[in-house]
Amino acid sequence: EGRIYSGIPAGETNRDLLLRIAGKDKPVVLPKANIASREIASVSMMPAGILRGLPDSEVLDLFSYLMVPFL
Repeated sequence: EGRIYSGIPAGETNRDLLLRIAGKDKPVVLPKANIASREIASVSMMPAGILRGLPDSEVLDLFSYLMVPFL
């Protein structure tokens, strides 16, 4: 269909790819048969230097949050 999705893989089966997309509560299910290509971004989605301005306690809180399973 010519759509481009950008997100974080939340799971994968033989038939589908579950993709976490910013602003969506639940992962988007993409049938693998409809995926023309997949790429890994060469840069992080996190803005450069964001951790420099945070105290250690907030960095730990952020990483604790990011490590919680989405599903």
